[in-house]
Amino acid sequence: MFPDESAIAEAGWASQEASDLLAVLGPRLVGVPANRIPAYLKRLAGRRFSEWQAEVDADRAARRGRRHLRLVVDNTRPDHSQQPTAEPSPVRGDQPRAA
Repeated sequence: MFPDESAIAEAGWASQEASDLLAVLGPRLVGVPANRIPAYLKRLAGRRFSEWQAEVDADRAARRGRRHLRLVVDNTRPDHSQQPTAEPSPVRGDQPRAA
């Protein structure tokens, strides 16, 4: 993948712009010019694809390394910092009530 036709020629590769078949049948080194889609050019922000991929890989590796440090809050345990209170007696719904 090259940014344009001139970069392909400077690298000494052949361009596949004339036909996609050149990638299969043509010369050994065939370059593909990048599409100039404005939305994606903006996302590239002047970087090469390899630079962008290296940034994404580094971010993923950093997130993977932090997984074991994630704080987990256990909301099922009572808060022991408060004074203990008397708990109401359990009500059993399957037993008859006294009249």
